[in-house]
Amino acid sequence: MADQVKKGASLDPADAVAGGLLDDVDVTWKNVKYEMYDYEGKADAAPCLAADMVTGAESKPEDIVRQRWSCGSADNWEPSPDGMYLVPIGGETELRKASNVIVLMGSLVQGGFPASALKQGMASTFEGLQAHMRRMEGPKRGDFAKSPRRVVGGKEYERDNKILLVERVIAMPGQAEPAASKAKGKKAAAKEEAATGTGSGGGAGRDAKAKDLLTRIILEGDGKAVKKDIPSLGFKILGSDPDRNNVLAVLFKDEWITANGFAVSSDGVITLA
Repeated sequence: MADQVKKGASLDPADAVAGGLLDDVDVTWKNVKYEMYDYEGKADAAPCLAADMVTGAESKPEDIVRQRWSCGSADNWEPSPDGMYLVPIGGETELRKASNVIVLMGSLVQGGFPASALKQGMASTFEGLQAHMRRMEGPKRGDFAKSPRRVVGGKEYERDNKILLVERVIAMPGQAEPAASKAKGKKAAAKEEAATGTGSGGGAGRDAKAKDLLTRIILEGDGKAVKKDIPSLGFKILGSDPDRNNVLAVLFKDEWITANGFAVSSDGVITLA
């Protein structure tokens, strides 16, 4: 009789697909370019940073969601012919802090991406990046009520102020994701690491490396380290160390810093306690 039962939808999370609005998911960034986007006819075309968020083996259309982050006004910016950088065409020469793309870049740095790699503004910088993405509240803006409704795959979603941002960098472009990270469930690994320090690349070994790294940065920085500078310095010092991303991740947590022999000020300056 069992072979006559119609096969229904699997309830195994491993068989599920992303679809719709992405949230709380591991992705690989592919086909990263600046492009003009009109929200599927809902608004005037505007420059965006766009990337395919690949959630699976890339063999199924549902494994890929094209994600876009607005960069500003079409009066001020346009993509280069190859889509690799933004060309200023108006009165502005720098992107605004409240633009979605700059909010995204801030989350990248907080998640472990070196700020120094962002200076050139090249879209190719992010090709192959592996990251855990989460929808988070964006900055308050006066034009929010006029903004177009969110459209994904032809389907309209209720307008909200959330932006898909980087929660943590899993692997830099050109680097393989650590095997231990793949083996653990996404949410479980992140919660376990934050709470106990026993996640992938965690535990005493990670903490020892983090302490050594932070101490070195402080000593080489005349007795202090600026929190926002740690990712770029850490990437240079740790190189291809497989624990690098996990080490840098804990150095953004004030509770870890103060519990391990350091002091951190309200403006993000770290010193030896």
